[in-house]
Amino acid sequence: MFARPTARRTAWPVRRPGARRGLAGAVPVEVAVVALALLAGAGLGYLLAAGPEAEAAKGGIVTIGGDADDDATPGTVDLVDDDASGPATDTDDGGRRAVADSRDVSDDELAALVGGDPLLAELRALLGDEALIASIATDEESTAAFLMHLYLGLGDAERAFHLCLRTNPVAGTWAQVAAMLHSQGQRGDAAEAYARALERAGRFAWQEPLSDWALQLSELDPERGLAFLEEHATGSAADPDTMRLAVARSMAETGREDEARDALLEMIALDRSVSASLDALAAFDPDLAESEMRRLIGEGQHPQLFGQLAAFLADAGRLDEALATVQEGFELASSGEPGGPDAGSLFYQALQSVGSQVDDATIGAWLDAADGGSGLKHTAGRHFLEAGDVDRAAPYFGAAWLQQAEHAGSLTGLPQAFVDAKPELVGAWLDEMSALAGNKDEVWGDIADHYWKVGDAEAAQAAYAKANEIDPNDSEWTGKLDKMASGNAPF
Repeated sequence: MFARPTARRTAWPVRRPGARRGLAGAVPVEVAVVALALLAGAGLGYLLAAGPEAEAAKGGIVTIGGDADDDATPGTVDLVDDDASGPATDTDDGGRRAVADSRDVSDDELAALVGGDPLLAELRALLGDEALIASIATDEESTAAFLMHLYLGLGDAERAFHLCLRTNPVAGTWAQVAAMLHSQGQRGDAAEAYARALERAGRFAWQEPLSDWALQLSELDPERGLAFLEEHATGSAADPDTMRLAVARSMAETGREDEARDALLEMIALDRSVSASLDALAAFDPDLAESEMRRLIGEGQHPQLFGQLAAFLADAGRLDEALATVQEGFELASSGEPGGPDAGSLFYQALQSVGSQVDDATIGAWLDAADGGSGLKHTAGRHFLEAGDVDRAAPYFGAAWLQQAEHAGSLTGLPQAFVDAKPELVGAWLDEMSALAGNKDEVWGDIADHYWKVGDAEAAQAAYAKANEIDPNDSEWTGKLDKMASGNAPF
């Protein structure tokens, strides 16, 4: 009655066979049609002419289509065919001449492209609307804003950055461009953009989003970030911890390690952001960081440091010492003595730091020491799944479900990646869970959800019906049954 569910596919843009690329090879020709129609139709030559800032920053000719002419003026936008007698003009076809002159697509190719794509034909007709163009290009600021949205939408951080240099937009736009530059690995330009964002803000208070921009600047360019932070810090304990930590990290990265050490030790002494301070200290003085962690543990302070010390030792290749630290933490946790760590938190920390380096017997002992509930078992399963070890993840997920079916009122959702990798195993578990669910409607509902995920629509419908039978007043079950009756996915 119901089609078996299939995995949904993300509709990523696909480059059509034979389609050439526009905007200097950076974007598909469909987008070039949009951009060049705007450029030709709206008369944006002035805006796109690079000013002194952009010329100095780029050091070359900005081109949109065609090769740079040796005699061209640096920093201009080239919309001119080498063999043409003049620049591309605004034509009745909404920018077709501009696209043709860009040499990225011929007239015939463009006609075929538009003819085969009704949406693109509609877009061209819309862009040829004089009223629309007039509404976009009402003034230099609004036209620049439209271009900025276009570049950011295309993911063209470089062009967005140089447009920022020419127009100096609001602080938020600078920061948006900075984030995109950073994500694309252009750290120098990203630092410059964050600095411009902070400058454009016209003020500084240690609050979002300004604080984040300052932190990003200090990460990308420690020297420049440090200068900014020191300018705005008071140098007292009144400064926010994040600011103090950023100052200390930047000091260490710019050769001022003694000052950084003093600042971090002061943070630890003030009992502020201790874990983060120790991590920052370990980056340039690991011996002192280890000594401080052991001292604080010995004094019964900051029990979370058992896990942090274990991770530190594991990173240093000292696995035996790391495991001994974890064991000591579990023993203290089970003793009930003051200063002991939370066993569940220690399990998570140990799993993250050394879980892949130990066997399942060791992890089982940790679970026992932490009174391992189903949540910790599920956490172990997710850990190994994320590490790419699906087979090792399976027993932990299975044990978590078994415990929940017997003693809890619901089943924790399995990650879809695991369901996709082990559909037959999950199906067998579901059959077993059905024998244990009893009169727990939420368990039956979770069973039904997972039957659907593995492609067994008939079993899913039966499980939803069972949940509805147990609790007919729960609209979730009637709603999902109605969706399935209509031939739709239940969720």
